[in-house]
Amino acid sequence: MAFEINGFDELQNKFKNIEQKVDAAQGHHDVELADILTNTFMAKYTNFPTLEAFFGQPGLDIKTTDDLLNIEDSKLDSFVKNGTKFDSWKDMKDQAVNDWTLSQLGF
Repeated sequence: MAFEINGFDELQNKFKNIEQKVDAAQGHHDVELADILTNTFMAKYTNFPTLEAFFGQPGLDIKTTDDLLNIEDSKLDSFVKNGTKFDSWKDMKDQAVNDWTLSQLGF
């Protein structure tokens, strides 16, 4: 995040704004998977343009939440390892949450 500061008061206001965003970001948040695994995220970290394209791979074919919940971890991890910059589904989700949190803070 780049911003220009033209004085101490403005710097103080920027810090106060960041502090307010940190306060709002703390705690538990229910966030849709599609809101953290955005097209931007997918393009940056995977070989797929969208989450739907990743989930639609032959042999993976995840169409519902139940499909995702019922897939074997090792099978999903294998697809993640072969088609992304991550070693596991957990690593991929963790990075997505980190990126989402930073975006909520304005970075």
